[in-house]
Amino acid sequence: MSGTTITELAESIGYSRPAVSNVLAGRKRSPQIEAAIAERTGFRADDLWPAASVRKKGGQKG
Repeated sequence: MSGTTITELAESIGYSRPAVSNVLAGRKRSPQIEAAIAERTGFRADDLWPAASVRKKGGQKG
């Protein structure tokens, strides 16, 4: 995925560039977009967004 732009990533997973950019920057949370990025890049969503899995497992909202 090195050299891939956010626009190319967004198009390849079927989401808008602003939505993907916001998730990647941590400004917004979207389990669906996180899962799509993880699948496309070959990583696990929990590895890419470890704080999200901690919140989910701990039952905390935030």
